[in-house]
Amino acid sequence: MFLRLLLALLALASPLAAEPAPLRTALLAWDAEPLRPDVQRVAADLLALAQAELSAEPGLAWVERAELDKLLAEADLAVSGRLDPRSSLRLGKLARAQLLVTGRLDASDHLATTLVLEAIDLDHGDLLATSTTPLPPRAHRHYAVSDADLSVSKIALQSLLAEAAARHRELSARPAVALLFLANTGPSCASATSETTSRISSTRTASPSRPPPTPTPTS
Repeated sequence: MFLRLLLALLALASPLAAEPAPLRTALLAWDAEPLRPDVQRVAADLLALAQAELSAEPGLAWVERAELDKLLAEADLAVSGRLDPRSSLRLGKLARAQLLVTGRLDASDHLATTLVLEAIDLDHGDLLATSTTPLPPRAHRHYAVSDADLSVSKIALQSLLAEAAARHRELSARPAVALLFLANTGPSCASATSETTSRISSTRTASPSRPPPTPTPTS
């Protein structure tokens, strides 16, 4: 009876699991190295363009940039860079978001520019995914956004979000399975549990039978 009920509940839950609710995602401003105006401008442009390219990505719901900036200012939190776990959880509650994406554009070497991305679970403050992606080399030190930069950044962000979303769903599904067992408090389950408990108790308390002691012969 208990097994049939569990299988029925899992069967009802499977259609819902096939279409998970969109994850509300906050995209934090990307850091830029070195702190030059052209590099900072490229980091901001890549962020905005990549987010616009992925605005219709299924399974995600973006926190508006203006809303995020307002929340960060009101909460006196950093506007870029990695937040500590406490600040991440606080931001998640304020923005009603589940994922936070941070980034850093390292253009210190114009021949080896890299984009580092991280996705954080705002429900628990855990790091879900990270990636380091090389961008196309530049012919000179002055930095401007190119179509190749945008294409690579978009693919990197898209892959990171897919990995983070899958990991988030995996972690969120674990407590639900445990609750199915805990929620089943029907008579048959209670009877089976009581019987099992009684058997374990009797096994623990029963003392093994011993043969009577052999009398010692007297001379």
